[in-house]
Amino acid sequence: MLDLLLITVMAAVVTFGWFLMRKLDNALEHVRQEEAALDSGRKNALRIGLSDPLVADSLSGALEQHSSVAVSLFSGTETELLKSFRAHRLDMVFLPEDAPVPEQLLDHVKEVSLEHTPVLLRQGGLQIEPITKGHIHQKIIWAEGELPPAASQLIQSLQRDHSALDAHTMR
Repeated sequence: MLDLLLITVMAAVVTFGWFLMRKLDNALEHVRQEEAALDSGRKNALRIGLSDPLVADSLSGALEQHSSVAVSLFSGTETELLKSFRAHRLDMVFLPEDAPVPEQLLDHVKEVSLEHTPVLLRQGGLQIEPITKGHIHQKIIWAEGELPPAASQLIQSLQRDHSALDAHTMR
């Protein structure tokens, strides 16, 4: 009698688990479809990876010129950013000028110079001033052909700023 009760309970648990897993699969598929619809509707979106979060403040001027673009900034180590870039989760990555770049990406790298700007923290209004004056030199890596129009406009504006800086420093 105890064996029959145990078999009945186990069958109920397995059946409940099976129905629960089907509901979970359906919910995850629904979320995946919503994300795919969002991604296809956000053609004017830009996902940027930064190895140094303070670079985001230096990019703010160039990003303000593209106010119609939805920009998402991500921070991580150089390895994490390159891995996310290869998985197509990032449109472009900013790395320090001395960071190694995989050979297959060398055709899609530009060096830019970003101006140091102070960072103002929301909590307490504390201002963080850069110790060095001048510019931060960064490498931009992007995927040619998959680049949203906003990203190529951003790269062009940063290159113009960089060439203007080079002309100014040469005088």
